[in-house]
Amino acid sequence: MAPNIPGVDEQELVLRTRCAAGLLNWLALTPIGSELAAMPAERLERQLVPVVAGAFRGGAG
Repeated sequence: MAPNIPGVDEQELVLRTRCAAGLLNWLALTPIGSELAAMPAERLERQLVPVVAGAFRGGAG
């Protein structure tokens, strides 16, 4: 992913990856996880992809 995020060093990229993974893990383990599991894949993708992609957008802060 690093080539797609100029100006973000490896340490920040690792942090962003861990944050995105933590968010997804939290969603899967909370009561909303069952709601997400019942959601059509297309709707789930439409809702979650922007959230996760946001962790990897933009340069260094």
